Amino acid sequence: MVILSERYFCCFGGRILKKFFSNPITLAVTGIFSGILSKYGDLAEPSSLFSCFGLLSSGILIWLVICTGIMFVSSSKSQSALSVAVYIFPMLASYYLYSAIVINYIWRNAIIFWLIMGVISYILAYCFYEKRYSPKFKFLFSGAACVLIIYDAIVINEMIINYKLVLNEKNIFVISIEIILAIVAFFVIKNKSEKHSFEYNAKKALT
Repeated sequence: MVILSERYFCCFGGRILKKFFSNPITLAVTGIFSGILSKYGDLAEPSSLFSCFGLLSSGILIWLVICTGIMFVSSSKSQSALSVAVYIFPMLASYYLYSAIVINYIWRNAIIFWLIMGVISYILAYCFYEKRYSPKFKFLFSGAACVLIIYDAIVINEMIINYKLVLNEKNIFVISIEIILAIVAFFVIKNKSEKHSFEYNAKKALT
């Protein structure tokens, strides 16, 4: 009974996520709110939880996890790429509009960097869609996650300054969240790949 309930919950939850991520309006609105909250986190008190959210959302690892999730619930590579774009670009627009209106500050280099990251995310969501269930994909994800966690730790969370390790509660907390997100995402990818492989082999055996 418990197993059936868990399967029903996972199936029901998966359908909700698929409906959510396949709807461009909800994705765009979520992207807009994400951008505003992210900028608000940048401006929040350093000791507040919102400040930690600002650091987390300023990292690249969170982009990898979200875009991978969108890719897995999409029904085609075109929808995968489009959904990633519909989420990311409204998020960037709201982030920098909030910055321009509230604090009257725009960093052009940052805008160019994140726009390039958005375009790269769009291309990767299209190119890797058909490979998402392959054994190689989860290892590619793991490698990318490790590199991005290190990048975020050094560049965003400033854990190394002048070749010296700088640790505090805030950057340890943010990096810990990133590591947890990467591990959870890895096992979700692994489980989905195994399930897809099992279903594929089962269908092949029947034909």
